[in-house]
Amino acid sequence: QTAAFNFDIKDTASVNRIIITEPNGMEIDMVRDGKVWTRSNGECIQYQLVNSMLDAAFNIRFKGYVPENAVKTVSNRMATVGTKVQFFVNGEWHKTWFLGSSTPDHYGTYMLVESAEYGKSDLPVIMEIKGMKGIISPRFFADPRRWECTNIFGYEPNEISTITVKHT
Repeated sequence: QTAAFNFDIKDTASVNRIIITEPNGMEIDMVRDGKVWTRSNGECIQYQLVNSMLDAAFNIRFKGYVPENAVKTVSNRMATVGTKVQFFVNGEWHKTWFLGSSTPDHYGTYMLVESAEYGKSDLPVIMEIKGMKGIISPRFFADPRRWECTNIFGYEPNEISTITVKHT
């Protein structure tokens, strides 16, 4: 069995597609055309959420090994409740992350990686984002409602005369 650590993507500017699949089957497919990110069907998405994911891809680093007595439990849990994130570079599949739960202290995330170059690792490892204390998985979700553009941020402040908020 081997553990892989090649999670990072140093040239995030060349990432032009990201697909996130949650264990419930919900999936979101995002594509970049120039500097604009949208859903694959052309719908607007919140670009700052994509930037957060790309920041994670650039700054992710190895934190530690999963304790030997926990490998089976962590692997089984990842297989049933893990989130899959596929990164494409210049139109070609580049790397897939499999995100599990957080570590008990919430300072790391159990993960596996697969790449064309190295294949899929079969031992989970603990990963973290450089300069951040906390878990990685909240940055990666497929619920389209959380990705929807609010459009309010597309306006300049002096263009807005009134705002109405409706709580249904």
